[in-house]
Amino acid sequence: MSMKRHLHGRSVHGQALVEFALTFPIILMVLLFVVGFALVFYSYVTLQMAVREGTNSIVHNPRQTTAAVETTVRGYVVTLDQSQLTVLVEPASPSSWGPGAQVSVSGLYNVVLPVSALGTFQLRAVSVMTIE
Repeated sequence: MSMKRHLHGRSVHGQALVEFALTFPIILMVLLFVVGFALVFYSYVTLQMAVREGTNSIVHNPRQTTAAVETTVRGYVVTLDQSQLTVLVEPASPSSWGPGAQVSVSGLYNVVLPVSALGTFQLRAVSVMTIE
């Protein structure tokens, strides 16, 4: 006797294949959504940490240049695509970075998702600190 199961005289081997064919696209979409969300979340956390460190570097060394601050920020986002990053320092003039001044470092980053149908996301992170 054959080990195949029969339902009303028909083989049920094809049923598993049909169920897989119907559920696979849904599972794939969920998986791509999770990967996309993880990429956006990782990029945001990394960008937030980098601008915080840039602002912190101004507070601890107000005599540096805006280029040095940008280099600091870019040094903390080495795992992200540097061409998609824009760093803004305000006030832009280091002569304004005196005691009591508020300084702000902003980062704009375009996250390009692996699936082009999901598009791109623009992330913005801002850190503001007061020089003491």
